[in-house]
Amino acid sequence: MDQALDSYLAGIFDGEGAVIIGLPRRNTSELTVGVIVSMCDEEPIRLLHERLGGLRRVKPRAHRMTKPQFTWWANGRRAIPALEMLARYCRVKRRRAKAALKIAKSVSASRRAVSQPARRMRVKLARVIINDNNSPAKQRVLAKIDQYAMLLPRKTPRPPYHGRTVTIGGVAYPSAVAAAKALGCSDTHIRDRQNRGY
Repeated sequence: MDQALDSYLAGIFDGEGAVIIGLPRRNTSELTVGVIVSMCDEEPIRLLHERLGGLRRVKPRAHRMTKPQFTWWANGRRAIPALEMLARYCRVKRRRAKAALKIAKSVSASRRAVSQPARRMRVKLARVIINDNNSPAKQRVLAKIDQYAMLLPRKTPRPPYHGRTVTIGGVAYPSAVAAAKALGCSDTHIRDRQNRGY
């Protein structure tokens, strides 16, 4: 592991990068976090991609007076290695990187029910990122979210898991996956039907 390279990439991120956060959608309490760097030089973007993984793309020049735009980003679980490095070496955006790292690890570790303290912790960390990013629009959105409703457990029943019998149209299937294969649709669709009671 090259400490000098990590310090250089953290400096690039401090200057050109951002910690991004996706606010919860309706009927869910999940927050998503990620990191992104966009610039006109390709070499730093290539180094970020090689060192930290994630994805990269190039946006062609809009007209002859502009340069191509190179972008590297990582979100969700893919962002954890990047956030671990950035939380260690960044100076300007260290606090945001640490907050995003805690959210990403919390979301990655909990695949089923999320405890109320964990949800409260995520909301608190989201406020840190949004306030440090100085994003008035997201500050207003976060202020309008009904925190109590967001922190409550899901009202819908948990979807059927493997091994639980699923009955559709009078036919019993051993699991949602088996029903999906037999009906030619996704198991998510089957679970949604079961949650809605039909």
